[in-house]
Amino acid sequence: MSEAKIFHVSKSDAYPNDNIDDTLAIQLAINTAIEELNSTIIFGHGIYNISSTITISDATNLTIQGQSID
Repeated sequence: MSEAKIFHVSKSDAYPNDNIDDTLAIQLAINTAIEELNSTIIFGHGIYNISSTITISDATNLTIQGQSID
């Protein structure tokens, strides 16, 4: 298996703790990541605002990671 390609949700303009809806930006990061066969989506520390369902489908070896719970 090849090394995972890293996708930070902040690169799609999803920023924690800014009280702005991050739904579309997170969905964009996910959609971009699932185009790869082996990818990791990383959420920075904080709270993200999500206003509707985020969909993940047809993903191969997708990992989602959050940074710290404190």
